[in-house]
Amino acid sequence: MEQDPKHDVDSDEKTDDAIETKMWFTSLQLAKQRKHPTFLKILQNLKTDLNDRLLRNEIERDSALSSANRDCLHEKAAAEEEFAENKANLIVTVCSELEHEKMTLRQNIDAIGLTGEDNRGV
Repeated sequence: MEQDPKHDVDSDEKTDDAIETKMWFTSLQLAKQRKHPTFLKILQNLKTDLNDRLLRNEIERDSALSSANRDCLHEKAAAEEEFAENKANLIVTVCSELEHEKMTLRQNIDAIGLTGEDNRGV
């Protein structure tokens, strides 16, 4: 019993089509279940990228906080130094003004003759 060669080709194509269809159906089922190897590989790459970004963000945040803290300490030190200088200048200015006031009062006292000495003729 001889078979028709055309029949064998059609049968082989149908078998190949059936195998390919089954393969695609299996891939589709894996994709729906989120178990497809390509999906899992992409998901793993995304997770790795996310973790890298989170780490980079944490490092940048820590660096920015450290820089801000250093700047704050420098500003505080500069403000304390400026305050000390202004305080010293204020003390010098007040002392100078008080000395000037003291001299003015003595001149006024001497001018009106209230030195405490008895100016009556003896």
